[in-house]
Amino acid sequence: MSLARLAGGGRAIFEVSRTMVGSHCQMAFEVHGTDGALAWDFQRQNELRRFRGGADPGWTTVHAGPGHGEFGRFQPDAARSRWVTTT
Repeated sequence: MSLARLAGGGRAIFEVSRTMVGSHCQMAFEVHGTDGALAWDFQRQNELRRFRGGADPGWTTVHAGPGHGEFGRFQPDAARSRWVTTT
């Protein structure tokens, strides 16, 4: 675990674990903030899950593709992307 203070004064906690229950060899991350959260899983590369707090809290899924700015730089394995067509 690592604690950090961000440039804007916020605090961050980074945790990594190789012990888990359920899915084997899962590589994923979650970022939690005061107003919501983001989650990404390597097994579902084109999906970014977003949690919004407030009056109507809940998770939504954003399906990423080439129309999302720097998608090509972020996508680690375009061959597995459902947005890429092959001939």
